[in-house]
Amino acid sequence: MAAAVRATVPSGETATVCVGSTLVPDRQQGTAQGLYQGATGAAVLLAGLWAGLAWGADGHVPLLASGAAALTLAAALPLLGRFWQANG
Repeated sequence: MAAAVRATVPSGETATVCVGSTLVPDRQQGTAQGLYQGATGAAVLLAGLWAGLAWGADGHVPLLASGAAALTLAAALPLLGRFWQANG
């Protein structure tokens, strides 16, 4: 997990510094960040390609349906997490 730390420097200005992740060793931070950003970029690319194909093939209905499904899933996950945590 990365955290942002806000500090006041001697000149009176406020600086925000990102503290590195503790999930991987310090010497592998760059590799881990690159893998994460690469995977995120690939997922966005694939989602954009799929959206373009779905929009061109049958109008906006597939995108509307998948957006509604994603919204439902995004709303349900925190509730399911609380349920599983309470009954875990």
